[in-house]
Amino acid sequence: MSDNLREERDALVARDGPWTGSAIALREGMATHDGLAPGDARLRRIVQVVADVTSKPLEELRVLDLACFEGRYAIEFALQGAEVVGIEGREANLAKARFSAEAHGLERLSLVRGDVRDLRREQFGGFDVVLSASACCIPSTSQRRFDFSSRSLTFVTASRYSTRM
Repeated sequence: MSDNLREERDALVARDGPWTGSAIALREGMATHDGLAPGDARLRRIVQVVADVTSKPLEELRVLDLACFEGRYAIEFALQGAEVVGIEGREANLAKARFSAEAHGLERLSLVRGDVRDLRREQFGGFDVVLSASACCIPSTSQRRFDFSSRSLTFVTASRYSTRM
């Protein structure tokens, strides 16, 4: 185990508090939580559903993770090769997500502080998949400023795994 990585993680916990979501594997057998084994059946199912319903391999997908929390889904999709943008409103959560992403050396993952209700195509471009596993609310169609209607899109929410828009 890397003492430096552990020290960085512990400093982050001292500053922003412990991870409260599921453990995320880092490297060298280390995880975001001591004593908790990474591995999440729900996470694996969501990745599998997306792989099953999209017409492209994961490596060719652009994924938007709304309210990405501590980055669990965004990181997993980036590890699978997707280009991912994670949006999160809380800086402490973003710091934890960035730490985990950096531990993996993920270059196809952008983590952005922002409000999921204020998305703009001009700012982020288009996406093949939108994840909403942590978002408390999704704006109604009339409130959306981000137009998802120009292409077939896989939308994954916490309450149902997949719907086509």
